[in-house]
Amino acid sequence: MMGEPLIMCKELTKTFGKTRALDRINFSAPPGLIILLGKNGSGKSTLAKIISTLLPYDEGNVKVKGKEVNSNKREIRQMISYLPQDNIVEDVLTVQEIVELYSRLFGEPETKADELLDYLGLSPYRDTLAGNLSGGLKRRLSILLAFLPDRDIYILDEPFEELDFWGRIKVMELIHHALKKGKSIFLISHTATWLEEIADYILILHQGKLLYADSPNNLKQAFKDVYAIDMESLSEIKKILKNPHNVTVAINERVSVVGERHALSNITKIKNEEIREASISEICAFIANNAALQQSNFIKKL
Repeated sequence: MMGEPLIMCKELTKTFGKTRALDRINFSAPPGLIILLGKNGSGKSTLAKIISTLLPYDEGNVKVKGKEVNSNKREIRQMISYLPQDNIVEDVLTVQEIVELYSRLFGEPETKADELLDYLGLSPYRDTLAGNLSGGLKRRLSILLAFLPDRDIYILDEPFEELDFWGRIKVMELIHHALKKGKSIFLISHTATWLEEIADYILILHQGKLLYADSPNNLKQAFKDVYAIDMESLSEIKKILKNPHNVTVAINERVSVVGERHALSNITKIKNEEIREASISEICAFIANNAALQQSNFIKKL
């Protein structure tokens, strides 16, 4: 018997003026690592703000751990730590002043803040005004503030933006550490990352509509006819981008072209043995980057 869902949305709708940002969204996500993918402007941040109680919804119902969001804001805010897409630092304060302020606000010991400062490579910048930090360092500081409080759920909106390779690795390690402690992560991104491979649940949004909501294993089964080819030639990739043939160029730990076998066979001179089964990350990139899939039989009917 399945336990209570971590986050449940039923017929969720949100409108801004004449624009329907979220259109009848339905899903029931379990605890663990939940990844929300979609292009810019697909409604990802709107959904994150609604779940975080920062934005009211117009129609439907949203629950976090069984609590209806609009009527239980105070209780839900005690469960959630939210990292917005934009950095949450005060430019006129030093890094040390910001960390001390948030530590007192959250009731966390300064030793925890010190550990995070060291871990994220921010200790040398303690006396630096936040406004003088680079974009990547500001992002690291925002991530520190998001992980500072002890919460059940961490909602991370584009946590990897502006981060270098080292910073990305550190954030991934923080995510793994939180998951090992029994916390849940709701991670939002406009590009696929290798974290999809270990996710418990995947959501894909496109223009306010939910294209997919299910486990990675079921995703692989639903898209079993999607394959990939690893690409090494820049000229081949450029040629594919100019004439896509219903395929997607996915850039994760490698550069690959993803699509149905017949489409892959048509785009370049390849041998059948070079075509391999697509990974979860590549399938996610394929779905998120092909708006035509809205009318495809591939899409899981919710």
